[in-house]
Amino acid sequence: MRQAPRGILEQLAPELGVTDWRDAHGQPLDYYGLDVMPGRYKILFCFQDNCPGCHQRGFPTLQRLAEAFQGSNFVSLAAIQTVFEEHADNTRERGFANQARYGLAIPFAHDAGPDGRFSTLMQRYACGGMPWFIVID
Repeated sequence: MRQAPRGILEQLAPELGVTDWRDAHGQPLDYYGLDVMPGRYKILFCFQDNCPGCHQRGFPTLQRLAEAFQGSNFVSLAAIQTVFEEHADNTRERGFANQARYGLAIPFAHDAGPDGRFSTLMQRYACGGMPWFIVID
């Protein structure tokens, strides 16, 4: 059976709606969004700290991408902890600790949504499952 294509084709990408960001050096950012991400292509890695697949496959893939596109003006990367369950384990501190843990000099965010219960990004991009990447051009 043929599956329908995934994604939001032929449409503008919704703004991320994520408000809790750290820059590539781990310092808090007042704002970060698609409009300030450099490059034509934006790759967002979405994870939860307590997700084994995120650590076994997702972060190693992100490390390889960060190495391959280091200094690129064409591609930018960011990581977002998209909290939708197990809030006691997927805290902002644990999410941000992964930036240093994996040696990633890219922006990181924590997104538990405005009510602290469900990720805004996941709502806007209607996606689920862990880990996953969003590619925007």
